Amino acid sequence: MEKEIARQLMHFSGVFLIFVAYMFGKYISFLISITLLFFLIFLYYSKKKKFKPFLFLIKFADKFERKTKDYRGAIYFFFSTSVIFLFFSQEIALISIFVLCVYDSIATLTGKFLGKKKIFFGKKSLEGAMCGFVITVFLGCYLFPFQKIFLATLIGAIAEIIPKINDNISIPFAVAFTLLLFDLF
Repeated sequence: MEKEIARQLMHFSGVFLIFVAYMFGKYISFLISITLLFFLIFLYYSKKKKFKPFLFLIKFADKFERKTKDYRGAIYFFFSTSVIFLFFSQEIALISIFVLCVYDSIATLTGKFLGKKKIFFGKKSLEGAMCGFVITVFLGCYLFPFQKIFLATLIGAIAEIIPKINDNISIPFAVAFTLLLFDLF
């Protein structure tokens, strides 16, 4: 359980990218995301090839990763944030990444510790989804227009339950495309 808490705190720390974008613009956050993406890909291959000079970094990174995933979640996370920052408006990017970081972390931790009622495919809990939704909307309405954060969180919650797609990809892209359509109408 301690490893899962550490993983979700690391996931939640992605909110840092939002504050960087507020202060310096989304392209600085894009540069941070793409740099971390390439770094994680490099670590992934270093681990596979047992490249000794980087074992200390691999051991550190392993503290935040599930044993069977080999940094895939983090790679997907930074791939998504990079693409979202590059191709969407700043507002859409910030809301999408906010929902990814906050909703996913809160829903996962609440579901792991308090989740009793499973929804849909048996992996996600009703308690996690509800708690993640309420807290994300509550915190998000201080930063973003209420209608957008409400819609974004609802779409993010729905996207998370899709079992075949990693939520680090499904959440931000579902939110970004929905908000893009919302802005068009």
